[in-house]
Amino acid sequence: MKNEAQNTVEPGDLLTEIEAARILRIKKDTLRKWRQRKKGPPYVQPWPWSSSLYPRKELADWISANTTT
Repeated sequence: MKNEAQNTVEPGDLLTEIEAARILRIKKDTLRKWRQRKKGPPYVQPWPWSSSLYPRKELADWISANTTT
C-alpha cells in the first residue's frame, strides 16, 4: 500500500513559469518555446486554461541530467 503522505503536494513544491525560468537563468519565453517543442524540463498544467507549473524536484533532476562537466 502506498503511503498517502508521499502523494501530497506542499506549498513550494510547484514553481511558476517565472520562478523556473529564474532558476534556469533563461527568459520565460524560452521556457514557453521549449514546452511547445516538447523539450525542456517536465511541467504540469492542471487545467487547459491554467498556467504551467514546474515540480521543484523534477526541475532539479532535469538540471542534473542536462549538466555537462
